[in-house]
Amino acid sequence: QAWVTKSVFSIRPYIKVPKNKYFEGIKPLIILQRTLGRFPYSFNKHGFNPFKLLSFTTLYTVVFFSVQSAWTIYTMFVIAKLKIYNAPSYDEVLYWISIGLLLLLNFTTPITKWIDARRHVQFVNSWQDFQVNYMKCELQMTLAQPIKIIAILILPAALVFMILETYLLNNLPFLVILPFVSAISAASTTLIHWCVTLYELRVVSRHLLSKIIMNGCRQMSRYRRTWLELSKLVSAVGEAHAYTGMMMSVIFFISIILSTYTILSSLFESETVSNNVWGLIMGAIIGFLCNFILYDAAYRTTQEVGPNFSSKILNLDLTHLSQGEINEISLLIQTMSAHPPLIEYLGFVTINRNLFLSTISNAVTYLVVLVQFKASSPMDANNEEVQ
Repeated sequence: QAWVTKSVFSIRPYIKVPKNKYFEGIKPLIILQRTLGRFPYSFNKHGFNPFKLLSFTTLYTVVFFSVQSAWTIYTMFVIAKLKIYNAPSYDEVLYWISIGLLLLLNFTTPITKWIDARRHVQFVNSWQDFQVNYMKCELQMTLAQPIKIIAILILPAALVFMILETYLLNNLPFLVILPFVSAISAASTTLIHWCVTLYELRVVSRHLLSKIIMNGCRQMSRYRRTWLELSKLVSAVGEAHAYTGMMMSVIFFISIILSTYTILSSLFESETVSNNVWGLIMGAIIGFLCNFILYDAAYRTTQEVGPNFSSKILNLDLTHLSQGEINEISLLIQTMSAHPPLIEYLGFVTINRNLFLSTISNAVTYLVVLVQFKASSPMDANNEEVQ
């Protein structure tokens, strides 16, 4: 048993409820986000505390964001002065802009995380309610131990990545790359948090389906209510990460376009492959994979909880059931059709594999536009006259 509050704004005394196993599992990721100044809520041993404007956590978040922003601006100034202003070509300018895009995460992610924080805390509380009222505390976090290991390794891995990337990017000073480490660490933490949450929801769906099968498809009215709550929980994931997810997707999308364009230009115009190209290839692949992982995890979860769940029930042998029980199963299938689980960013866009294909299609379109712009640029025209 543990002591937690039901609402983040509640001023009522604490009540005794079972431990929130989801919160316990993701706590290392929350601690890391709070360390990076992305999460202004404090928490006790078993749950979130009510939000307080004048608290150590809030003040730390503001101070960290201020210092990080100043350092990031300095880094952008150094890159602009040493690399962009002295760039010999338009392609070189785009090259450094694509690298500097990662730094935008140091401005956008803290703000979007602060906006999403209240909905995220509500999502954690909703998971607790679902665990107590519908699953009878049977849920376990299957990835709790890997999460602890990943949370410990994120910062060192980000540092190693940026040292390697710096070697491939004409040896930027070490102090200049530190803001990149913060940006990459925060983005990685958000991505891992997203994937872990959706994976655990898929595990819950399989657990619920196994209970239905073991019970012989009886008591379907109770399971129907449980599935409805599970569907709401799946949909709430998008709401809990809405602004952060949208901003990360946009930044990764722009990074993919600029990196790919610069890679193609370098390969076609240069006889040898420089370190810059390898650095850009690495950045483009990471941006591509991050967007794919975001969209694919959401797609697989909605499929698991929705169509796959209903198809497995329809494939069961129902000959031993009474007409009333068959009617309950039909009502469950109708409920699934009427209320399919959808993961959306505040209703603006549905997150699935179709969105990923649309993103790639738009990226190709913009690449064609950039190539046409380069072909018609005055610099290229002058080069042709000289030749």
